[in-house]
Amino acid sequence: MEEIIMLKVLFGSWVGIASLGTILLTIAVVSYWVGFCINNARKERASLEHGHD
Repeated sequence: MEEIIMLKVLFGSWVGIASLGTILLTIAVVSYWVGFCINNARKERASLEHGHD
């Protein structure tokens, strides 16, 4: 009986860690993608101002 409780606790904490990791990964990917887009926009604007592609 105790083993089942331990298994539930382990599984519950694993699910919590997994969901937390997924959330953190999503935030990291989104922030990286936003930064990438901003950098690209800056590069395009800079190249337009200098008059060369």
